[in-house]
Amino acid sequence: MTKLNILIYAISTLATVASSASIISVYEPLNINGTNTIIRQKEVQLPSYGIIHKDAASSRLVYDSNSISTTGWTAKNLAFIETRKFKGNGIECRNCSTNSFGELKIINIDGFGKCVGGFCEYQNSGCYYNIQQKYWWKCKPEEYNEKKQLTKKEECESFKSIDPFTIVKSGNQKYDLNKPITFPCNKDGFDIDLDIETQDDLYLMLSDKKVYSPSDSVIEIAYNFSEKQYKITEGVVSQASSSSQAPGSSKAFNGRIRIMYTGYYLNIYINNEGEPFIIVENKAFKALYFGPKSGKVDVTFGFLGCYSSECDAVDETTPAQPTLTTTAQPTLTTTAQPTLTSAAQPASASSSTAVVSSTQQIEQCE
Repeated sequence: MTKLNILIYAISTLATVASSASIISVYEPLNINGTNTIIRQKEVQLPSYGIIHKDAASSRLVYDSNSISTTGWTAKNLAFIETRKFKGNGIECRNCSTNSFGELKIINIDGFGKCVGGFCEYQNSGCYYNIQQKYWWKCKPEEYNEKKQLTKKEECESFKSIDPFTIVKSGNQKYDLNKPITFPCNKDGFDIDLDIETQDDLYLMLSDKKVYSPSDSVIEIAYNFSEKQYKITEGVVSQASSSSQAPGSSKAFNGRIRIMYTGYYLNIYINNEGEPFIIVENKAFKALYFGPKSGKVDVTFGFLGCYSSECDAVDETTPAQPTLTTTAQPTLTTTAQPTLTSAAQPASASSSTAVVSSTQQIEQCE
């Protein structure tokens, strides 16, 4: 081998090593199969210490064993972080790689700590930061809880509790445009949980503007509770039947719906069970509109959180919109029913298929 060939080989080898060192395997939950959580492994670019430190400091999502299920994981599942093995943790993964001892790979981030499957322990604190979904598991270190680490916008409302309100179907207009829930998020990524009671099927519309106009870029979510069919579409589609139809008890729903947008995946959940998802890149949604097919919908409880700390300093609402009350908590730790989840993409795909429509105008019911 000539000196030139040796030099080229050495450069190629170093480039390969550098490239592999910048990649980290992360795990994302997909769905539940019986008592097991189905997950997949994916390779992502390993962020630098500076990026992780900034994201970890700004994240105000903290989950414990009672609330982690809203991210798609269970506390039993996450034992793999410490054992480095899936065995006995209720996990099924068909593409996850391990070493000859069946152990998961550890990646060390200088200055931060060791990572397994995207969960990175901060300096042996017992607190784990999920670099993919940007939330804390078990706790948030004191170093990140200092006031100097919090958002500089003291009035920034990146977390909101939603006061109860009711929307009644009126006339042939599909959506009530006077009562949206407005989002303070200035960057893509949010999570909203709503406890609702309906008398019929329900339509929700996400808009990138706080005041709707037909030219807005919208996403519609259709909840067919009686058939247990749920669809996400780009644009607004017309209703299948007249709004004069009397509400049916078979179509009534009383429970929790959740919408999670990571900046890439838009996922929906019904009573914490994952349903269809679609890919919607880099949207900053500003409002959520309600459209009961008939009868009414009661929103009895709600909680909204932005994944990024960048948000509106003052919520730009109008007198006709429902009141949103800001929570003052810097972190979220649930001890009962889970309400808010993390940023990420643990989408759970069901047999239903997300349908795409190019229509972007509100159509009237026939």
